[in-house]
Amino acid sequence: MTSAAEFERNIEKATKKGIGSSLKGPGRTAPIAAALRAYEESEAKNEAQAERAAYLYQVIKNCNAWSKLKAGETSGNTATRRRVVVALYNEAQLELRKYPLIMKALDQYARRKAGGPKRQGASLKDVYVHEGQAYKNLKAQGQFVDPAQPRFAPSATLFHSNAHSDPRAGGTAFAQGQTPFNNLSFEEFMELDRLLASQYQVLYLSKMQRLSYMAAIEGGRFYRVTTDSLLDMSGTTVEDDLGQGDAGESATAIFACDRYGGLFIVKNDMKDKDGNSIQLNHSTLLAGNEVLCAGTISVKKGVLRGVTNLSGHYRPDTDALKALLRDWQGEGVNLQSVIVLDGLLGIETVAAKYLTGDHKDRANEFLMKGLKKGKG
Repeated sequence: MTSAAEFERNIEKATKKGIGSSLKGPGRTAPIAAALRAYEESEAKNEAQAERAAYLYQVIKNCNAWSKLKAGETSGNTATRRRVVVALYNEAQLELRKYPLIMKALDQYARRKAGGPKRQGASLKDVYVHEGQAYKNLKAQGQFVDPAQPRFAPSATLFHSNAHSDPRAGGTAFAQGQTPFNNLSFEEFMELDRLLASQYQVLYLSKMQRLSYMAAIEGGRFYRVTTDSLLDMSGTTVEDDLGQGDAGESATAIFACDRYGGLFIVKNDMKDKDGNSIQLNHSTLLAGNEVLCAGTISVKKGVLRGVTNLSGHYRPDTDALKALLRDWQGEGVNLQSVIVLDGLLGIETVAAKYLTGDHKDRANEFLMKGLKKGKG
């Protein structure tokens, strides 16, 4: 594949000489070269495939962005540079085939999106809207240039848990109890972040980063797309996976389903390189974008054992959870013994009955207790 140095030389050669030519630099092709150089460095370090593919995908995105920017321009320099950029774009597409599982995930992503949204999605609610907007603002400001580096936004969840007791926020109307948390304006939310020195943050995943958490269904079983292996939350009970057991938040498995039916699942036990816990919310998985449904989930050896709509960020309703279960049933998932916890109705039951409109709370039934304690 063409190196970054070669690409820069080719761009330079493609720039015609003439008045002012000495002032012409790489211009808007510079981000392409930067992404290509980052990919080369990632390969040299033998970083994980997901990270290498993220840099390579950024090369493709930057080539696309340049082509869109220059669409309709016909000057000599643009035409000759376009040939160089298109050639690199084609090379990068071929290079991406070195990562077949990443390609498979991207292909699934593209096919679902091409089918259009399945139905109306749910947006972030209340003060969590500010969290999503803060992330978008940071992204627009160019804060997330490196596609493999983690992205963080001010965490509404951590603000709510910590701001009252943090003396740095003591002078705010929220800390003094004058303004309810959910009534904070965006300006007040960002002022909290400033006063707290951006200490309380939540992880947001880019498209390439979330591929590592993409799940799909084949033959009625759930598997992790980028490892091509069955999804298995072993060592914890179904109750723990759903966030209802005694194992704590780190045992909870959260999911979010995007508007196109793409499913993303992560255990709430992620840590940074220093071993510190990373704040994850449902907004993490889709970077604050709309969901068809979000909640907690339990999967053992590929078999769905339980699902909820427990998400404070999105608060999906009963219809959203039922529609999701019908989608999965249509893909061959057996719902006969799947626990459903509907936070809106305040009930625990089994999916097969739930879908018939039977909303009786079965939390204390012997069968339910057995299902919740199962480890696989």
